[in-house]
Amino acid sequence: LPCAASIAVSNRLRRWLKLAYLPLSLVLKSCAPQALAYIRAFETRVARTTQAAGFDGAICGHIHYGHVRRIEGVLYLNDGDWVEHCTALTEDAHGRFELLHWSEHPATLGAAGCGADAPSPARLRALRPLAHAALRAK
Repeated sequence: LPCAASIAVSNRLRRWLKLAYLPLSLVLKSCAPQALAYIRAFETRVARTTQAAGFDGAICGHIHYGHVRRIEGVLYLNDGDWVEHCTALTEDAHGRFELLHWSEHPATLGAAGCGADAPSPARLRALRPLAHAALRAK
């Protein structure tokens, strides 16, 4: 397992230097322009589909890349993933979302308020997960 061994060595070195946890996959993805272009295109498709459906925002987790941001007026939230990036998305009682990164030094990576009243029960029943095929078609 040369790959696993190199990751173990880099993690030991990181801890020895007292650096925060940073997944190797995140470093590699951020250095690959094609990966970043794919992520941005996915986020834009989600935002446009969400806006066309008449919603204020979308919560995703498909691409394991945590984000809290506005795209074309739509609140886009991606919870990332717990296993690879140690991120989680939380919402408080006031509708404020936070993307948390948990490591030796926990941090908030992003936050946003929903900026709207809670949706009505009828609106909540109307919410359905977006099909991957619908996103790819646009």
